[in-house]
Amino acid sequence: DKRPDGGDLTVTYFGYNDIHANNALDLSFADYKTSLNRLINLGATDKKQRLFVTMLHDWGRNPGDSDSLRDKVIQWNKWIAGYANNRSRVVAVDLFTPFERIYENPEKYGFTNVTTVDKDKATSTALYVDDSHFGDRGQNIIGQIFEYYLTRGWDFSNTLDAGSAATAELNDDLDNDRVFSFAGDADGLRLFPLGNGRGPDAMLTGTEATGPGTGFRAHFAQEGGNGGIGMQYGLGDGIEVGIALGSYDSESATERDRSRNRALVEQKSLSLYGDTDLGSMGALGHWRGHTRMTFGENDIRSLAEDELIGRRNSARTEGRSFSVSERFTGAIRSESPLGGFWLTPSLDLTYSHQQIDGYRIANDYVGDTVYGGSDAGELRGALGLTARLDPFDLGNDRFLGLTAHASWARSLMRDDHKVDIRQTGPFAGSTSETIERNAETIVTMGIGSTMTVNEKLDLTAGYNLTTRTGHDDNHSMRIGIGWKF
Repeated sequence: DKRPDGGDLTVTYFGYNDIHANNALDLSFADYKTSLNRLINLGATDKKQRLFVTMLHDWGRNPGDSDSLRDKVIQWNKWIAGYANNRSRVVAVDLFTPFERIYENPEKYGFTNVTTVDKDKATSTALYVDDSHFGDRGQNIIGQIFEYYLTRGWDFSNTLDAGSAATAELNDDLDNDRVFSFAGDADGLRLFPLGNGRGPDAMLTGTEATGPGTGFRAHFAQEGGNGGIGMQYGLGDGIEVGIALGSYDSESATERDRSRNRALVEQKSLSLYGDTDLGSMGALGHWRGHTRMTFGENDIRSLAEDELIGRRNSARTEGRSFSVSERFTGAIRSESPLGGFWLTPSLDLTYSHQQIDGYRIANDYVGDTVYGGSDAGELRGALGLTARLDPFDLGNDRFLGLTAHASWARSLMRDDHKVDIRQTGPFAGSTSETIERNAETIVTMGIGSTMTVNEKLDLTAGYNLTTRTGHDDNHSMRIGIGWKF
């Protein structure tokens, strides 16, 4: 009577003995169905839970069994598929199709013998260790197939995450001091570059790959060379408007013991924004408001790699990104024993929305997988504070500047990732999978320094720490050299 809890994945793998016996198969499946219903009533398919029911490989191909068992296996599998396709969070794992492929083309999967028992080679090139059971290599392939069904929803979810990460970096660049300045730039037209070759550790709002949380090594990698160009125009009275065009690439990946899934996104972005001087608020300093809308067109490539058989499959699709945000930033001047400094508090509220079109990707075990289109939104709030000391005069025209920053961001509303998945093959069926996404908190803090050696040379160094719900802490250090031509 133990109830599944905390994201449990329940797997049932029964039927071989029922098929091998001469009893009425429909009665056996009725008993099996009763047991499955009991698991569901105990919570095996509640939110965050999954129930995986296993379709059998052709027992009639075993060296010690009769070919006549094939029809019984097919009937049993049809019942399994029908049971799963009519229920939410129940997934049918097809072992029949993959092993039919292995029997027909054993060399592709690393086998030289799939018909007779060869105990000595069952760990390498022979399928059977005895008359009815697979050896180690066959068991490893079963593991790969289960892993695929366990993770295909999360792999799809990564494509949405990669698109949101590309949008996040453009917005991060637009929030940089070179775009919004408290210096009160003169009215008129100005051009500015976007992007400075920062890696993922420089991002405040980067997105890591999603995963079940156990047994996975997920990472997020941001490609270099991202950026674009912006144009900003001062209208007077502290009001500025601008437009920015960017090209940003991102990658979201999930790695497993013998396989890997990557989502690569190339995003062409357009951002429209306005910057308004809100004036002085006394002891709270001088404040400005920033309103921004960002649109992105995404070219998405999904890659699936399998080290066990040395295969790679890929698919392409398209998607769209949208975000709108309102940001308020202040500038508070103060003094300390070390000299004058600026405090820059910030408050940010951002809504983002991702869409992805459906696509089809091949799988060497189970055949083609067809994903339907999907979309998801998120509302995130953030608080930040930056402290910047006035540069220390070291003499001989050398200066040292010190900064420190801290921020806190949290999901206020976060849609689950939902997708319809259709599996091809003799037991083809559709299922809807939901990847639940809990509220997420990101805390970032760091320090930085810049030394002006002379009028052309600057040396920079910094340290950042990012903590994120459900992920290991991320420590990073950066050292740079700037040369003015």
